[in-house]
Amino acid sequence: QGDTVWSATDGGGVVHWQLGNGSYRQYLAPQDGLLSNDVYDLAVTTDGTLWAGTSRGLARYDESLDRFETLFPGNSPGMPSRVVSALEAMSDGRIWVGFRQEYAPEVVDPTSRLTGSFLRGGLAIYDPFSEAWQSEQHVEIEGTWAKPVFKKLPSENITALAYGSDGILWIGTEPYYVWEKNQCTGEDCPLEAGS
Repeated sequence: QGDTVWSATDGGGVVHWQLGNGSYRQYLAPQDGLLSNDVYDLAVTTDGTLWAGTSRGLARYDESLDRFETLFPGNSPGMPSRVVSALEAMSDGRIWVGFRQEYAPEVVDPTSRLTGSFLRGGLAIYDPFSEAWQSEQHVEIEGTWAKPVFKKLPSENITALAYGSDGILWIGTEPYYVWEKNQCTGEDCPLEAGS
């Protein structure tokens, strides 16, 4: 942005560089409003607001306070996940938000009925004006996991979002973790109930 650069870091929060004199300001969790120092992506909406996707929420930079305010499922009803991994600003001021799965050891998996489950990630739109989540999307398949036909997303783990010159939203993903019954038989099988 002009003479400044905003940088997302892995473990170092958000860094704001002043290119003219080489000075910088580092924004860290928790003292600067971030809930995590693992920042995956940054985006600027049409009103000039900077947003940061972190491993513990979606953070909005408040220039007047010189700090971030973080949204997470506990204070932002309808937020699909707290792991925000990709952002893409829309021309109307809303934001596409990509999420990643998070492992929750205390959650009972609905398929295996055992404790320990991967929570959903997926994709949604956040509207800062109404403070509402919209158009939530997750993996839907036809057939079986052995031969899946994906109807929407191929994974719950979104890594990148970008508009093409044709206006189409492109979505980068990583592998998707889902419990399935272990089909292995015999002495060489692992002890796990599924993978």
